[in-house]
Amino acid sequence: MDKRYQVFVSSTYEGLHEERREVMQSLLALDCIPTGMELFPVG
Repeated sequence: MDKRYQVFVSSTYEGLHEERREVMQSLLALDCIPTGMELFPVG
């Protein structure tokens, strides 16, 4: 069974928008599941 890792990307969202996008794309290319706080509902 192949494993896929979920990777939490933590940083300031506004200040590092482009860098976060590049990291997310790199993680997808590595067959990882990127996630960050922006994907969680605000409660």
